[in-house]
Amino acid sequence: MKNLYICRKLVLYIFYSCRMKNRHQISAFMKTVKARELKDALAIESYLARQGIYIKFSPEQDSDTDGIRFEEFVAWFEEKIPEKGDTIVLLDSHTIGVVQAVGLDSITLGVGLSGTDFTASPLVVPKSAFRPAEREEMFRLQRELNRHNLCWNSFCNKVTGKLDPVNNLQLRVSLLGKRVALGAFREINEKGEIVMYCVKENDRPVRYSLYEAVGPASDYQLEAVNTVERKTLADELEKAGKVWNGHAKRIEPIHLRSKRGEVYYHIDDYWTVVATRDDFKPKDRKRLHSGNYFRSQEEAQEILSRMVEQRNRMLIEDSGTPSAEKPVMMKKRKYRKKGSE
Repeated sequence: MKNLYICRKLVLYIFYSCRMKNRHQISAFMKTVKARELKDALAIESYLARQGIYIKFSPEQDSDTDGIRFEEFVAWFEEKIPEKGDTIVLLDSHTIGVVQAVGLDSITLGVGLSGTDFTASPLVVPKSAFRPAEREEMFRLQRELNRHNLCWNSFCNKVTGKLDPVNNLQLRVSLLGKRVALGAFREINEKGEIVMYCVKENDRPVRYSLYEAVGPASDYQLEAVNTVERKTLADELEKAGKVWNGHAKRIEPIHLRSKRGEVYYHIDDYWTVVATRDDFKPKDRKRLHSGNYFRSQEEAQEILSRMVEQRNRMLIEDSGTPSAEKPVMMKKRKYRKKGSE
């Protein structure tokens, strides 16, 4: 009995993984068409139920077409068609495009490139032979979008304006809306590469050297991450025992900061290691963000030793000539006491 159960589950898995259409596609399609007659609607719903899909036509369904017959629906169901967001190549015209919608007899491309002819307006073409676009063909279309300061927004399912990246912003790197990586943006370097402080590429471990090159900026598009993706990046860093500190633009160990009331160490004005209690006051936060915050006295002492060594080298190389710039004293801000006039 157990073997029979396993075989049955395997057959179902193979059936659903090989089926041409998924439930989402069928539901979206049935919202755009109506059944020709009542008998067609009942036959289609019964046919889907036998496949384990329970979707019904809406009684208020309205459409400009005459309606679809049962035989036409079965032909559509068993036909291999692209999904919304897929990048395909039409074999007759060699047009590269991103699928925006699929109808009964047509495919709508949200953006297309045929030779050197580029269009960012929806292009409705008759349903014909196609193939998935190869990676280089996807790069060609992406470069054309970048050239026009546009990008393909997979969430809105349309062309939108290109994002102007800002340092320290968490961004999604994608190719025509298909995610390639997540990370904290640093810059576009002199080579024209996208550089991240930390990055999580698909199917690769998270990297966090503070200078992680992802690829040519002309080959990809940058988009703002959503809440789920922000958490995904944080979770991947956590697995490595790290956390991204956006305020200080650095990677830190997860438990760098002490709990409220616990002791930490810092280097004072006299270059002495001092133990103090973290009361979560502004001075504690400033020391944390500036890097003058240590969990152990040994760690603080090591940094202090390096500072002293570096300063001694600087003094050896110092010519002794006074600087032409006069030092400027910072004035302390005076705070008025509450209740005083």
